[in-house]
Amino acid sequence: MSDVRKILSDRESVYGSYDEFTQILTELKYVQIQRKKNDWTYYQSEAMNMILLKIARLINGDPNHVDTWQDIAGYAQLVVDILEEKSLKEESK
Repeated sequence: MSDVRKILSDRESVYGSYDEFTQILTELKYVQIQRKKNDWTYYQSEAMNMILLKIARLINGDPNHVDTWQDIAGYAQLVVDILEEKSLKEESK
């Protein structure tokens, strides 16, 4: 088995089939686009994209994969950090 095939096989055992994962992810992104009521910053949008990707992996694969939950928390924390920093700058003006 080639290195790439081994990696793909390992990932499928944790995240489920790629075909089903991409269907779930596309559906989640569709909801995000349809419901978006205000303009998001680039960092909010990219964090949301990554969080949706991780959620799709949880739905399609192993919901007990701790690393995926940690990734979701990490992307959310990155946005929190930026928002708090911007808020502090605004308060100090």
